Amino acid sequence: MLNIEEPWTTPEGKKWVSTSKVPMFDENGTVYAILGMGIDITERKRTEEALRESEQTFRTLAENSPNMVFINQGGKIVYANKRCVEVMGYTLEEIL
Repeated sequence: MLNIEEPWTTPEGKKWVSTSKVPMFDENGTVYAILGMGIDITERKRTEEALRESEQTFRTLAENSPNMVFINQGGKIVYANKRCVEVMGYTLEEIL
């Protein structure tokens, strides 16, 4: 089991840890131990959650805006809201 992201409950609260676990075998091929390593990824998981929440907030605001909202990255439109589709008269696929 390599790079498994799992929640851990600690006295300080919930944390996230990325763990790797491998069996240790004796000369007969019998597992006698599990070697485990872990790294605290709590801050990364919190950042990912904050980003998801921020993206959801943007999408909710943009999709419900009475104004055209679109994102142009490098000369290519990568996002357009419903109002943009209505005003421009193209399908979303055509705009993108």
